[in-house]
Amino acid sequence: MATQREKIGGVIFLVLLGVLVYLFCASRQAPPYGKEEGAFGRMRPGKQFFASLNLTSEQLRMLEENRSRHLELANTLFAQFDEKKGAIRKELQEERLNQEKIFQLAAELKVLQAQMVDERIKGMLEVRKILTPQQFNQFMSKAQAGPGRLFKERKERRNQMF
Repeated sequence: MATQREKIGGVIFLVLLGVLVYLFCASRQAPPYGKEEGAFGRMRPGKQFFASLNLTSEQLRMLEENRSRHLELANTLFAQFDEKKGAIRKELQEERLNQEKIFQLAAELKVLQAQMVDERIKGMLEVRKILTPQQFNQFMSKAQAGPGRLFKERKERRNQMF
């Protein structure tokens, strides 16, 4: 006869197995990354977002060029950032601790972080140059809603219910 603890463990195992099967099936039905319809793909705003901004084809082209240019640079900076973090972890695990080298790597990490912030600001300044002031204000207000927008709306609905 199974104990109470074994029963609870079995139920937890079945629930986790069910969640994994669900996630596997849901991921198989999702379109592959980068294959979605729209100018800006999965992680970027869709057709409705840009339709509300009334962008010209030239503006769309310039925004896409700006995005690809800054994305490439950001990926390079992130790779360097991860490399420096890995080097710090490696130095911390060494038998003989070299604090000077760790602080040097930390300083390089801070420089990379500053470069990432600078590049993000440069990208937003370029977006501002491409868009009209009204379009930019709409762009910023919608962008601030961010990817968590749906969760926030659900949370607000739940709060309104009670």
